[in-house]
Amino acid sequence: MLYVASLVQGIFAIFQGPAQSAAFTLLVPPMQRDRANGLREMAFPLAGVAAPALAGALYPLAGRRGDHRA
Repeated sequence: MLYVASLVQGIFAIFQGPAQSAAFTLLVPPMQRDRANGLREMAFPLAGVAAPALAGALYPLAGRRGDHRA
């Protein structure tokens, strides 16, 4: 199942990447492009840090413990 999910995600990423870049170029004024590009490039790594921290914060709300006995 993971291979299928990765395949589907890769196929959609093929189309999303160029479309996102084209939309970015059309929507952001040239004077603001550097700043907006920096924010866009920070979004993916920031999500990689924030998602595990958020998941860890939600563990107690779900009634789970951080050890292996849960």
